[in-house]
Amino acid sequence: MIVHQIFLKVSDKTIDDYPCYLEGSALWQEFCSKNGWEYRLHTEVDESIMTEEELNILNEGIKRYPFFAVDYYRYIFLCKYGGMYVDLDVLPTDKFIEIKDQDIIVGRTSPRDDGKHFVNNNIIKLTPDINLKLKNYSHHEFYTKKKVKVYDTWRKRFFLQTVSCQMFARFCKLNKITYNNNFDDYFVDYSTGTWANH
Repeated sequence: MIVHQIFLKVSDKTIDDYPCYLEGSALWQEFCSKNGWEYRLHTEVDESIMTEEELNILNEGIKRYPFFAVDYYRYIFLCKYGGMYVDLDVLPTDKFIEIKDQDIIVGRTSPRDDGKHFVNNNIIKLTPDINLKLKNYSHHEFYTKKKVKVYDTWRKRFFLQTVSCQMFARFCKLNKITYNNNFDDYFVDYSTGTWANH
């Protein structure tokens, strides 16, 4: 099993500007070492694992919104290598060991004003067939939304609807995938939302 995390240089910030990211990376590396898992921190896009279509989507998406690369690339490497993706600001608790072998684990948003949570792509562990369906669904949403004129100016919304949390929530609803009700027993989510500040 591989735990993937990602920090691409899409703004003037570096990973050192986020102490919780360094903490998260260290905790996941420690977990992987103890449990015989592999840990990978992706700091660059490996274009050699991408098709021409995927590269075109990546490059057009980046032009619309730089953080597109961060969310889209996770679907690429999950299809290629399998494993589990985890945001750098999501940390495992000691109880995560109890669910680590589940085939499907997905993240959860912070509570909204009404106290409700929704699935989130801050954690993704899916079976290979569902990883492929997810990537293909993001492609479908990309091609559909780019035909809608308003997304030429609603760039952040284009990102959210095609590769980020809103697209992922729709995909999970369509495929009857939900987060574990005891999410807080297994994870600590600092919810830094670095993309939301740009």
